[in-house]
Amino acid sequence: MFKKLRVELFFISKIFRDGLVLHLFSYLKNRFFGGYLLKKLLKLEYQPDDKVELHSLCQKNDLWMLAVSLRSFLYHSDLYPSIIIHDDGSIDDRSAKLIESKFSGLKVLRKKDANKAIDDFPGLTEKVKNYRAKGHIMIMQFIDIFLLSKAENIIVYDSDLLFYKKPDEIVTFFSGTEQLDALISPQNGTYDLKMDDYYKNKYQIEEKRVGYMNPGLIVYKKEAIKLDKFLEYFDHTKRKLDDYFVGMAAWGCLVSQIHFNSLPIGRYRIKGRPDENTVMKHFTSPRRHELYAYGINMAENKIKNERFKK
Repeated sequence: MFKKLRVELFFISKIFRDGLVLHLFSYLKNRFFGGYLLKKLLKLEYQPDDKVELHSLCQKNDLWMLAVSLRSFLYHSDLYPSIIIHDDGSIDDRSAKLIESKFSGLKVLRKKDANKAIDDFPGLTEKVKNYRAKGHIMIMQFIDIFLLSKAENIIVYDSDLLFYKKPDEIVTFFSGTEQLDALISPQNGTYDLKMDDYYKNKYQIEEKRVGYMNPGLIVYKKEAIKLDKFLEYFDHTKRKLDDYFVGMAAWGCLVSQIHFNSLPIGRYRIKGRPDENTVMKHFTSPRRHELYAYGINMAENKIKNERFKK
């Protein structure tokens, strides 16, 4: 309880420090009344594209944030994937039904069901299962999404992304006009993954290409990354079970072996306020107060609600 209070006080202090005091009401509303706001949200009805799946690992407290994020992505991209929300173990039945009622193409994959699917998945080593059972919760973003996704095209999607313009690069990727296997978030030093020597030596991969991969948004062709590459990572990684970066490093090692491009950092950004060139901003943990203070309202103001239904 004390730790949670300290975190809240820290972010409120950043509101004042970063000159966002005029957005304090919006911060408090979006941060603490998300459940109520989610109930009032208009529903988006559409026919899901069975060739595209969007997967996001989420906790109960972030469902409001994720709902606005998905609205902004679907609205600006005009893409309508099947959406699978991976429950981290905190989403209850009521919350699952609520978020499912806001998007016709969305399903919550409960952790208990994911556990069984992983246990029954053929060919997995005990090391893989051990990392998932005893490792950091973020390992689910890699293991569960990679193994349980089924469509031709997969979107790995963090809940703290907000879109403000059409993501042309992503739309073009799905059009099939470019010979790419994957698109990844801009590399700007957010995560220092320090690729294992095994990968650098065997595949002669330049660490500078993947050493700072941000896995908050990955778009890839399912067939481009084979199961044996997934298993190979766990065969050779030396990272501790509770290492927060295990899954992030894994995405870097696997994506680096296929034909990928990074999204342009000037349009898909982490640092700085959104401007006229910003397509998407990733409000990572150090900037989460910005998402609640102005990011959500700014995204919602760009959405025309006639495309949504009660």
